[in-house]
Amino acid sequence: MKDSISESIQRLIIILLLLSPYLLAQETEQESNFSIGIGNSLYNNIKTNQLIIFYKLNELSPNIGDFNINSDANFELISINSSRIMVVGFVPMLRYNLHIRNVNLFFSGGIGFNFLNNHNIGTRNLGGHFIFSDMISAGIKILDSDFMSIEMSYLIRHISNAGIFDSNEGFNSQYLVFTLAI
Repeated sequence: MKDSISESIQRLIIILLLLSPYLLAQETEQESNFSIGIGNSLYNNIKTNQLIIFYKLNELSPNIGDFNINSDANFELISINSSRIMVVGFVPMLRYNLHIRNVNLFFSGGIGFNFLNNHNIGTRNLGGHFIFSDMISAGIKILDSDFMSIEMSYLIRHISNAGIFDSNEGFNSQYLVFTLAI
């Protein structure tokens, strides 16, 4: 019974996160930018399936030449064995856009804060529920039109508590991320 309630809550959170970028864009009449990625652990002895969802908070994203700051809210679901770990947070990302002929590349990185519901991921002890997230990514814009753009990127994410708890083993992951901007 407890597992089915927990799974229902997790499904509801995922549905709300999937709908929220669309609803926010309707309210503010700004571009909706939504990313979803699939990934796994970078450790040979820890097998995970991971889903990460980002949505850009448009009003916090200034442009400075080829640089911009994407203020992303994120939700991650890490499945390992029979358990699921949820990570929710906010990560400002500095992004550099590189235009070479008709190819639009980008590189980004950032550090943010997150909360996770279980501080153990496999054999890795993160020490507590409050963690920091370091991310770097590289990608390419694969479609750019007047009404929509699609990007694909490779993302590496490190989460740890930055030494605020006694244990701080950290956890590293990789993702293939697709971003849709409408």
